Amino acid sequence: SGIFAQSEKLNRNQRVYPREILEREISSHITEKVGQRLSYGELNHPTHFHVNPDRISHRITELRFDGNDVYGKANILDNNCGKILESITI
Repeated sequence: SGIFAQSEKLNRNQRVYPREILEREISSHITEKVGQRLSYGELNHPTHFHVNPDRISHRITELRFDGNDVYGKANILDNNCGKILESITI
């Protein structure tokens, strides 16, 4: 659990997302993916929008806005990438 995204601030990809755009996209993602248990993340931060199934390490179970921050929760999966993630986050 923790901060998954931030608006109005330079991120590690050297991008700044306006709050209204990030809020629109996160709200859509919550409805279409998180709520359907179809939101996954990769072991490493992908350079592309779609998640590579071979690199999936966790399922995102919750996302919510608090100011300009998007907080979330995720469960680490019991697969190869999940085991690597678990070993470096303990």
